[in-house]
Amino acid sequence: MNRVSTVALVAVAGFCLLLAGAVDATGAAASIARTAGTAHAAGRASAAASSAASGRRWSAAVPVPGLAKLNVGHDAMLNDLACASGGNCAAGGFYTDRAGKGQAWIASEVRGTWRAAEEVPGTARLNAGGNAAVNLVSCLAPGDCVAIGEAADATDPDKQSPFVATEAKDGTWTTARPIAPALGVAVISCPRAGHCVVAGQSAAGNASVAAEDGAAWGASRTLPGVTALGPEGSTVDALTCTSPGNCVAAGTYDPPAAGWHQVFVASEVKGAWQRAIEVPGTARLNAGGDAQISAISCASAGNCAVGGFYSDRAGDYFTFVADQVRGRWDAARSIPGTVDPADVAGSSVTGLRCTAAATCLAVGGFGPDGFIAVEQGGAWGKIRLVPDLTGWGTSLTAVACQSAGNCLLTGNAQLGTGDDSFDAGAESFTMTEVKGAWSKPRVLTVADGGLTDSAVLSCDRGGDCSVGGTIQYGISYQTSPAPFSAYVARYS
Repeated sequence: MNRVSTVALVAVAGFCLLLAGAVDATGAAASIARTAGTAHAAGRASAAASSAASGRRWSAAVPVPGLAKLNVGHDAMLNDLACASGGNCAAGGFYTDRAGKGQAWIASEVRGTWRAAEEVPGTARLNAGGNAAVNLVSCLAPGDCVAIGEAADATDPDKQSPFVATEAKDGTWTTARPIAPALGVAVISCPRAGHCVVAGQSAAGNASVAAEDGAAWGASRTLPGVTALGPEGSTVDALTCTSPGNCVAAGTYDPPAAGWHQVFVASEVKGAWQRAIEVPGTARLNAGGDAQISAISCASAGNCAVGGFYSDRAGDYFTFVADQVRGRWDAARSIPGTVDPADVAGSSVTGLRCTAAATCLAVGGFGPDGFIAVEQGGAWGKIRLVPDLTGWGTSLTAVACQSAGNCLLTGNAQLGTGDDSFDAGAESFTMTEVKGAWSKPRVLTVADGGLTDSAVLSCDRGGDCSVGGTIQYGISYQTSPAPFSAYVARYS
């Protein structure tokens, strides 16, 4: 199965989660060994103070049980993880079988113990083309989780159709069944059991949604107004629902100007989707014609925020955020301190969490460094850079907040140069905020020496959290044991 760069955003049970994928690994083993030791020492030094203040601590990262047995093709990934409560989670992704085909896996954590990963029941029949994966997971109560994935038919391995599988109360999974066959699913939000919404791009190339009502999934439908905005195509990149029938979808559309990408938002109010609109102010900011929404969060219905990046006339990329207050969207603006034309790496928002109207926390990247920014009452403060553990920079992948001033984030400390974290390796870390004070980064390690790359953070309403991602063993596909697998770690 080809590893590709992927980014998807999922809103589950009120938390905003950013998923980041990865590509093939290259780099220098000496660089990994030298800088990994530095990251471990710096991360462990701050763990005790953070744990004492919060009463919780992070466990060690552990490989997903049973995945090594499935992953005989030595290429696996955790794409999503969701938790209904502490010790009751589900995770899924893909693995490679003996024939080199991509298969979908799922695993449940029940009362603090992870069950062995298994091939999603029924996907062998759906996946005749040998290219399947679980992409999205949502959990609303222990034993009540939903997994959305894609499987390829026999005619074209690149032609995938979505499927859904649900968890039974004992941690087992039902047989996967096809849903919304004309929709390429990118995001999911489940505000209540039996009431999930998925969104992405239709076969016709338009931003579309499909909804579940009880056990029945409806057909996908194009968002109103989006074809007028983007006659050249559109897609939903972010979605969150505060209750059944009250959602916000955001994404990208292509106007008639060739090669341009603008951003839109659309609200569902009491079961009716309103017309999609351009995010106010982004046309002025996005003079370079390349914008994207990568984060969304709602404190309550009609009080939301989106964030991402835009490009200026010179082709440089910078952050933008926009607030919705009482149903009305304010003009997009950059976060103070993130616009520096001299920084060729640019800046972007990668995660967002709002605890009240126009009161949010954003994480992202500024050049090679990760940043944290806080908005209070509509005013964004200047960014705070995350400590660089290795000298090669950091990236932030997800954030979740129990309340204002009490948040967690996860990211990766780079272990060398390259186009992405797998070129020379990366090491996952977490940071904890308690009563407004952030801990130093704490590195997540695995006992067998693999390098962890974080992808997903999920927290329940009580503050127990889990993080999941990919384990990299060595620096190439020729390395043994399996070069890529998946891990989970818990904060409780």
